[in-house]
Amino acid sequence: MLQHGFPDTPATWRHLGPALEAEGYRVAAPWLRGYGASTTGTSPRIDRLGEDLLELHAALGGDDRAVLVGHDWGAAAAWSAATAGGRDRWSAVVALAVPPEPALHGFLLDLDQLWRSRYQLQAQLPLLERWIHREALRPLVELWLRWSPGYVSTSADLEPLREALATPQQVGAALACYRTNAVAGLLGRVPRRDGPVPGVPALYVHGRDDACIHQRYAAAARPLLAAAHPDSIVWVVPEAGHFVHLEQPQQVGSAVVAFLERVRGG
Repeated sequence: MLQHGFPDTPATWRHLGPALEAEGYRVAAPWLRGYGASTTGTSPRIDRLGEDLLELHAALGGDDRAVLVGHDWGAAAAWSAATAGGRDRWSAVVALAVPPEPALHGFLLDLDQLWRSRYQLQAQLPLLERWIHREALRPLVELWLRWSPGYVSTSADLEPLREALATPQQVGAALACYRTNAVAGLLGRVPRRDGPVPGVPALYVHGRDDACIHQRYAAAARPLLAAAHPDSIVWVVPEAGHFVHLEQPQQVGSAVVAFLERVRGG
């Protein structure tokens, strides 16, 4: 089950999805709540995003333990679903670019990271969605470039995004993740060092040049995930930024397949 993040679409899995299908996996790549034609009527709290994945797993049969894969907000959703569903629902979780919440402990005292995360406060601005729409999504394209300095987004990235965010209302629905969760995270809800971490094997992948979240938080995730499950791995990818699965698709695809083979074999 592959969940995309912000600002993105299920097209982000155009490399990893076929690689998993070639290994015999049944792949589902849903829209993140608020994107495209998906539900926009309720606030996308992180726990609600995780519940969406649990409900989708049940709707698809729910008999077999599935693999969760998520990027950005999709990673936050995957961590939440993996923690809530546990080993009864999931055989493994693969998260890209956003570590489990306890790894972000100390976030509010990290001036460098707060500067990197300034977009979360900017997302609160009234009528921002109308400006982004009027600019033909240019601010979101610039965000891609800032977060992944070595990657130039292509029409395969941007055309699905333009279709999914074709109106100011759809842009606002995409921003709702930040408007619902980010202020609490930045100004009140401090990540707990002893917060929940899923007890299933986890592969966490982080681009070394990610300008959204510093790689130090990948290092912080390593002991947390290892303590939760001995088969967990943290991998920092050289020459990659926030959209690591698009920047290094062959490396990431091979690593994910190898990790899942090892977990399945164990």
